[in-house]
Amino acid sequence: MKTVLTSGYAFTAATKTLDFTGSTGFDVRRLLAVLNLTRGALVYAVGTAGLGFSTLAGGNVLTLAFDTTAHANGDALMVLYDATSTAAQDSSLQSILTALGTLGTHADETTLLAKLEAVRLLLANPALASGAATDATLQQIKAALLAQIDFSTLFVTDGTSYYVRRESVNEGTSATTVTFETMSGAVASPVVANLTPIIPGASGGASGGTTRTIETTFFDAAANGTGITAGDVLARVLVFDVVSGGIVASYWHNMMTGAAVTPAVGSYVEQSKGLPIGAAKDATVAAITTALQAGLGVTPAATESHLGSVGSDSKRIVAVPALTAGTTYASGKCVGGLMTLSGVLRAAGKSATAQSASLHAKVALSAPVDLVIFRDTPTVLTGLADNATFAVDPADFDKVSKVLSFTGWTSLGTPSLARLDGIGALLSAASGVDLKAILVARGSVAISTASDLSVGLGIYQD
Repeated sequence: MKTVLTSGYAFTAATKTLDFTGSTGFDVRRLLAVLNLTRGALVYAVGTAGLGFSTLAGGNVLTLAFDTTAHANGDALMVLYDATSTAAQDSSLQSILTALGTLGTHADETTLLAKLEAVRLLLANPALASGAATDATLQQIKAALLAQIDFSTLFVTDGTSYYVRRESVNEGTSATTVTFETMSGAVASPVVANLTPIIPGASGGASGGTTRTIETTFFDAAANGTGITAGDVLARVLVFDVVSGGIVASYWHNMMTGAAVTPAVGSYVEQSKGLPIGAAKDATVAAITTALQAGLGVTPAATESHLGSVGSDSKRIVAVPALTAGTTYASGKCVGGLMTLSGVLRAAGKSATAQSASLHAKVALSAPVDLVIFRDTPTVLTGLADNATFAVDPADFDKVSKVLSFTGWTSLGTPSLARLDGIGALLSAASGVDLKAILVARGSVAISTASDLSVGLGIYQD
């Protein structure tokens, strides 16, 4: 079982030694990795060039290949060790060895982060023993490593173009090979003698002094893509001209694989800066919001169950009666049929106050006209049809909410306008948010076209 040794070993930084004499049954073949938490450094990783041991004395005293002379004996270490040997656990160990081995071709901090992430994923397992490495612990190391990454040594320029410089180490011969890629990931063969790191004030290659600087931002991949798996850490590197302020080159780097990538817009989320391990992220804030909404009986959709609504909303309702063209409506006749005053109420069960009303005519009118408003649709419509003699059936006597009488008209040339202000009538509905209304002629009303009239109602919604 993968576990973290908390005792049974001694670390001597000056001599680069780890002494496991105090660990009963210690087998160096089961030592997976040693991380210096204080320094944020991986000092031992099985199967990784430069992170093994140079000598092994007595089977339990290792002299590390990694230089720890600048470390301290009392630094906090995380020692990952495979304590047992079952078939299932050997499979997990082999997964770790594979992850570390296949990622050991790049001798830079980017690869170090990739190795750490691979170990973290393999250890994130509910069957871990008490005291085993937790995600929070490894995230602390990951944060420390990200803070140490310096892309100014990874990107170079010849004064005209920009390149990614890569180093790979042959574990068998320790030979180092340097290759170059364009910012889009294509293999490149620049003149090495003309290359310099992108650092303000450096030689800048063929073009002389450079005014370039690098800005790096880290993102979490939210979806799979070409060369990207959801959860990968992505670095967006922008090369700026510090004089003009313009971007002269850009590059996306997959921190898990070390490869150049081109993530789709919207497929990544910027990592939070300056937050401690365990701080609320987007996912936890969303969960809190959901819980609060459930507790308050509130959903994200628009609803009347909300806090902070104070006062009234003003609104103008417009309705157009269905007229018969060329008709002269006699006194007492319905001018058009029953109309719907849509959305008078803000919500079912609420009320509204009618403040003003207007009747607009495309023709010259002078006869009085009534606007009869119903709180519910009348059951009997016989006396409410176009050009019928207006009559409310006794069964609908309590459905009439208000009668507004337009008695004065203002000539607008050919059109005319009748208006009422300061009405102050309370309106409500039996159900829903709409009301019904009808116009009734109280004198001779001559209509030319079917669209000669329209009704406006100014209201305050509660």
